[in-house]
Amino acid sequence: MRIVVVCHVHPQAPVVGGARAWRFAVELAARGHRVVLLCAPAEAEAADGGDAPDPATLAARLAAHDWAAPLPLACPPARAPLLAAARRGRLPAPARRLVLAAHYALAGGVFGDWRAGCRRLTPALVAAFRPEVVWATFGNTDAWAVGQAVARAAGCPWVMDIKDVWDAFVPWPLRGWVARRFRDARAVTGLSR
Repeated sequence: MRIVVVCHVHPQAPVVGGARAWRFAVELAARGHRVVLLCAPAEAEAADGGDAPDPATLAARLAAHDWAAPLPLACPPARAPLLAAARRGRLPAPARRLVLAAHYALAGGVFGDWRAGCRRLTPALVAAFRPEVVWATFGNTDAWAVGQAVARAAGCPWVMDIKDVWDAFVPWPLRGWVARRFRDARAVTGLSR
């Protein structure tokens, strides 16, 4: 199968989220599947877009790839200095909370800048790779949104993976809205109960 794995965390990041998605992608590739891992750069906040996958050359890159291993595509976030400062804790607490709450309420997550970076690549990825399924892991709702968008563009199902307890990350007044927003997932996977 042609599978897109979506994880906001880059495989080189020193956290379990990136390692978990990468190992899953590696295991899928070892079983003969073609796997693209769509992620943020290793240093997502510091990325300047210089190593962004180029939609114009993506088809050639996919054609030349050795599918014995997954192909990581690290999409840098679009420029959003206020949002980046809020996530890094570089704003006073009331301002930080306001910025993050506004992004959650209006955009559905706090990594809309990364979603915008992925959106630029999606048409080329769908046209050249033709995914048959998308697996998107929750470290944040933006990874689900990217996975959902890629699946919709490709006309294929998407799987909602729950790595983290989402009620620890999704503000309680928005949980019902978030659940409804992603109800089109074909299946759900999880690491534990």
